[in-house]
Amino acid sequence: MQFNLRLMSLFMGPIILVLIPLILAGLLAMNQLQNRLGEIEHQQLQDLESLKHVAMFGQQLGHLHERILTTLRAATAGEMSSLALYREHSQLVNELATLGKDLNNIGKLELLARVDKRQVEALLEHYADYQRMMVIATEIAAVDPSTAEVNLINAQDSFTAFAIFNQQIAELLSSQIYARTTDAYNDFNAFSRYLMMFVPLALLLLLAFAYLMSQWLNRHMLIITQGLLELSQDGEKLPMLADVKKLARQNKGPLQQLASGLLNFRSALQQRKHAEEKIFQLAYFDSLTGLSNWQYLAKQLAAAISESQQHQDFSILITMDLDNFKVINDSRGHSAGDTILKEMAERLKNLDLEHYQLARLGGDEFALMLTRVASTQSQARIRAEQLALQISELVARPCVIHHDNFFLSASLGIVIFGADESLNTEMLFRSADAAMNKAKQLGRNTYCFHDPEMLNQLEANAQTSIELREALNQEQIVVFYQLQFDSQGKAIGAEALVRWQHPEKGILSPAFFIEIAEHTGLIIPLGQRVLQLSCEQLSRWQAQPETLELTLSVNVSPKQFQQADFVDYVRQLLADYKIPPGRLKLELTESTILGNVLETVQKMHQLRALGVTFSLDDFGTGYSSLQYLKQLPIDQIKIDQSFVRDITHDPDDKAIVKSIIAIGNALQIQVIAEGVETQQHFAVLRDNACFAYQGYYFCRPMPIEDINSVLMSKAV
Repeated sequence: MQFNLRLMSLFMGPIILVLIPLILAGLLAMNQLQNRLGEIEHQQLQDLESLKHVAMFGQQLGHLHERILTTLRAATAGEMSSLALYREHSQLVNELATLGKDLNNIGKLELLARVDKRQVEALLEHYADYQRMMVIATEIAAVDPSTAEVNLINAQDSFTAFAIFNQQIAELLSSQIYARTTDAYNDFNAFSRYLMMFVPLALLLLLAFAYLMSQWLNRHMLIITQGLLELSQDGEKLPMLADVKKLARQNKGPLQQLASGLLNFRSALQQRKHAEEKIFQLAYFDSLTGLSNWQYLAKQLAAAISESQQHQDFSILITMDLDNFKVINDSRGHSAGDTILKEMAERLKNLDLEHYQLARLGGDEFALMLTRVASTQSQARIRAEQLALQISELVARPCVIHHDNFFLSASLGIVIFGADESLNTEMLFRSADAAMNKAKQLGRNTYCFHDPEMLNQLEANAQTSIELREALNQEQIVVFYQLQFDSQGKAIGAEALVRWQHPEKGILSPAFFIEIAEHTGLIIPLGQRVLQLSCEQLSRWQAQPETLELTLSVNVSPKQFQQADFVDYVRQLLADYKIPPGRLKLELTESTILGNVLETVQKMHQLRALGVTFSLDDFGTGYSSLQYLKQLPIDQIKIDQSFVRDITHDPDDKAIVKSIIAIGNALQIQVIAEGVETQQHFAVLRDNACFAYQGYYFCRPMPIEDINSVLMSKAV
């Protein structure tokens, strides 16, 4: 037993002598390695804590920004009072200031000190810009909620700009951490190789452990870094970051917090993308039909123009307006109108087309653009006609609303465009609208191709409208007069006829500007001007015994007559110019009466009580004129000149004129014929007991000075 112990000590002594120093050296080496690993771990923890602060700042900013957007949306929808908006504004200002202090503290972190100082300063400046924008946006929304929608867009743009720059800073920090980690482990490896000369076994163990630890840490840090790189890449969809989600679930401490921060950053980016998509949808698409709107179509149209010029082919733009849609919308309500608009949009979507863009331009107007249709204009025209007929057939199908069938038609304007370099979107829209309006003028339910003359006419009409407005301000509107005579050739009155004394074109007839005045609303001040001048002239005639008994007829447009204050306006004129009863006669057309018969009759009786008489103009040209003779307080009917013109050789016209005179005499209504240009006209009318006459045979329309001369000569 003792031998064995000695033998063992003989063999074990040297080993123990070597092993003890080796163990001591190993313990020392382990202590050194432990200290070194402690330093590395401390450095990594500091780096991870810095990233944690950055990630938590991004998360807090994302939540705060969502509150700002919610506040601005509520202000846009009118869901918050001004007081509530001011309170929310104050809270948001304080929280933005708090986050600003946090960002300043982050900027002082040791990790950020290694980043380019200008980038850190730029980050702080970006946040200051964002903070200032948010304060202004919420403050303006509190003062004027109507601007909240604009501030909402500006707020999102400002947040997006800061988020992108913050993302860049985060990527720089990740790169910095990766670089620092790599440098630390390079130092660690160098230190380990040094220790291997003294304690190879301990060094191998420590290196193996260090290697495993570094691989574990590097693997996880690479997951974070890869996630940041994926988020930094542009794309329609954000990456799912499945490995980062797994890392956040399986780990605790700084790695879990860093992974969670990255996921929160992705969530903020996702919210930003959703907000951008919603803004895009609101800006470029119609909320009712889902079709693109005018702005989006304009962009597509600009691209189509460029494409057609590049490929030397032809494209088509069609604008469509539903005929008489307003009747349904007014009679059945806007919900019925919206149902029809959605139905029409669905029908248009079902067209079997390629390379096309549908849009709702507004109201009941739609547009269809078809690109690269044909290589020649004639082929494109054939395709456009086929498409127009197809659209007309789709529109003509009945729309069922609450078990009722509604039938509509459409007026279409077509423009074919190709390689013309002078084209632009505005010109094409104007051309299509001009063609569509021409289709309406042709009777609706048809289509019309654009003619360059249409655009010229539109521009001319626009210029005329501007000049007419100026003419009203500068008193260029004058009145000519055409005398009216009885069967004995005695002047019994006159008709006031408006003229435009143009400074360059001379005297212009109403045919040149009345229709434009009707469309632009200038017919109201124009009619008031004519009525005022007419009453002024009647007042002058009352001062002369030769003209004391004359009446004066003034044409009144439907729009003017339907004005709520028309009766009061006429009453004031009669009082101002002291016009005696029976001298002022208003000429109304059938279209004036058709609008609202009861209201028209009421106004006519009110004016009749003031001494105003009435003449029904262009009698016989309407389909329902006879029925109004019994209902309306009419004093005179005027035979339209279209019947008088051929009365001497057209038996039908002569029979119509005789019938009108007979009806008037039977109802004790005076009958006056206009367009009496020859002695034969006068003879036929006189033989049939016509009461009064007006036309070139007796007197042309003339200025008041010439009219007075004629009246004086007749008196002599």
